[in-house]
Amino acid sequence: MPIVDRLSEGVRILHKTAVGLLPAAGLGVVRKDGPEHVVLTYADAFGITAYRVRERDLPEAVRPRWSGLLQVTEAELEAHPLGLVQSRLLHTGFPNEIRRQLGVRQIVTLPVPNGDRLSTLLVGLASERAVLTAAERSDLESLATNAVGFLNPVESSKSEVDLLRRLEAVEKLLPTLFRVLDVREIFDRLSAITKEVLRHDFASLGILSEDLTEVQLYVQTSPQSYSQGGPMPFPPVQTQAWLYRFVDDLTVHPTERHYSAQAGGRSSIRVAVRLDETVLGALNFTSRELEPYVATDLVIAQRIADYVGLALAHHRLAEESRRTAELRERAANLELLDGLLNTLSGVLDIREVFDRVSAIAQKVIRHDAMGLTEVINNGSTVRVHATQGFTGLQTPFDIPAPEIRLLSEANEFKLVDDLQQRPEYSHSPSRAAGMRSLMVVSIRVQDRHFGGLTFYSRTAGHFTRDDVLVARRISDHVALALSHQRLAEQARRNEELRARTTNLEMLDVMLTALTDVGSLSEVIDRVSEVAKKVLPHDAMIMPVVVQGDAARARFYVTTKDIAKFPEMIDIPESLRNSDWEYDLVDDLQSDPLQRNMMVAKLKYRSILRIPIRVEGQLVAGIGFLSFAPSAYTSEDVLAGRRIADRLAMSLLRERGLQASRRADEASERASKLESRVRALTEELDARTGYRRVVGESRQWRQVLTQATQVASTETTVLLLGESGTGKEVVARFLHRASARANG
Repeated sequence: MPIVDRLSEGVRILHKTAVGLLPAAGLGVVRKDGPEHVVLTYADAFGITAYRVRERDLPEAVRPRWSGLLQVTEAELEAHPLGLVQSRLLHTGFPNEIRRQLGVRQIVTLPVPNGDRLSTLLVGLASERAVLTAAERSDLESLATNAVGFLNPVESSKSEVDLLRRLEAVEKLLPTLFRVLDVREIFDRLSAITKEVLRHDFASLGILSEDLTEVQLYVQTSPQSYSQGGPMPFPPVQTQAWLYRFVDDLTVHPTERHYSAQAGGRSSIRVAVRLDETVLGALNFTSRELEPYVATDLVIAQRIADYVGLALAHHRLAEESRRTAELRERAANLELLDGLLNTLSGVLDIREVFDRVSAIAQKVIRHDAMGLTEVINNGSTVRVHATQGFTGLQTPFDIPAPEIRLLSEANEFKLVDDLQQRPEYSHSPSRAAGMRSLMVVSIRVQDRHFGGLTFYSRTAGHFTRDDVLVARRISDHVALALSHQRLAEQARRNEELRARTTNLEMLDVMLTALTDVGSLSEVIDRVSEVAKKVLPHDAMIMPVVVQGDAARARFYVTTKDIAKFPEMIDIPESLRNSDWEYDLVDDLQSDPLQRNMMVAKLKYRSILRIPIRVEGQLVAGIGFLSFAPSAYTSEDVLAGRRIADRLAMSLLRERGLQASRRADEASERASKLESRVRALTEELDARTGYRRVVGESRQWRQVLTQATQVASTETTVLLLGESGTGKEVVARFLHRASARANG
């Protein structure tokens, strides 16, 4: 006769009693179950649950003992929040709102007077009590005494006969279960058979992941799903020890009431599906009746779960056999795979043959698309270098990856069964392309993490762990090809650097000879021809800031279409007022800030601009223009600066010569003006008969000079001064020196 665990009903009754006596959030009983294990049966707002665990894994205050009332504070529980008792009573893993409402603040334990059978009563209090009153102690002792009756039940003959009848009905499941390898094929029939002995309106079976952190809905009878599965809110220590759970009213359950509202469930019983000591999943029966399940229902549910566990074990054995056969087939293909992939060893750019890599991999891993990615910017960005199976994607391109956990370790991999159900992939191009599942394996190049090789499928759950070994073999070959590619690129860059250094030295020699003589307008064409040897361009422009007007520049241009360029231009404020070192634009036509500029309207696509500054002030600039997009890179900046420096020297030399010439001309004009003043003074005195103009002071000579300058113009002159200061003398001077002297 199977043992009926009446304690599953007893804690329900004791908990209701405790709530009327104390601020009890929950109540449980810990009883011995063999030499090393104990069973904790606990009731609270989450239902009635039971766990089997090693006694030494429980806090000492909770273990069965002979005597003593002990109190454990919330702080002491939180010291080890992932333990079985601690996580169950504190609801570790649930939202803070639930933890605040339903978590305990203190537990009190005391022995159950059950003769030589050690047991402990555990009461979770919703508030802390430093000292229990005599009445509270008496109530707790009364509860412990009442627990004895549930630990030692006496079953009636009628109850035993009814239980045996129900168990015999369950035996009918065996032939049905063993005729199929997949319990999902007959789950509806299983439910129909068991309804005669275990009332329910719908049933479901969830399968746990190996690490017990996720549950997947395996099969259900209800057409409307009331549980989609997902991450487990309980820590693995709870899940591994869990035996069963009763929920008397799903409509008030803290976490499942919204599911029950959708499907109409009111009460449920859920039991663990186990194979030996391993928990495989959970079998759930739900009723639309508001009638609690009882201990005899638990016996029936556990027997059904045992049979389902056997069926799952047989299915797993069959699946293992099938996978073994597949692995043997794959192993036979690995040599072929290696032989084909070895043809990649001579390839210097994996992107050129990525379609070929996908075709080779298709022989051993069926997939709809592939991608080769690199992790950049400290993991915040993924650069997609190559793809196969996607339409409309131009590689390379970058996508942000702020929420996706990226691979970083050697031999690391990730399997995603359904991208459509994962919000972190909501903006992924693969999801937009209709892909459902993916497998990505890590790639390391030259002993550093590079990125990943990803396989995609339009079928959910397509890839398994069995595919990972083959995927790693392919990724190893891809990593080797990438390593060769990097070495080749490094060698190419080194050669380019040597050639560039040689060209720069040659450029300096030729530019020195060109720019040491001649004006800027004379040398700029010759400089452009020399510069084309190291910096090819379709046009070279040199705007020179107009002295005295920092917003305008005179244009020097070297191109056949020189007539299309204006002689003067306005300098954009962004180039005039910032301390920029260079400006590199890959495509003027697509850049919203550049497309309306004059050079863009002339159909040029790319430009490299280099500023020329003197004492921190922008005096000119040089621009290299090309009709091709992306014609210049940052590596061209050095050559551009060399050319700009040489043209700057020509500009400064020209401006120095102009300044010297202007100074000589000014000196000559001043000398002539001084002679003119003297001549006019003498002429004025001779013609008018007045006494000659005398005075040699600097101020007086300045007045006469200004009078001479203004006399030759049509300007009206206003003379201001005190009486007797010589206004009439200056007036006569102005009149005689003007064009109106004779009338």
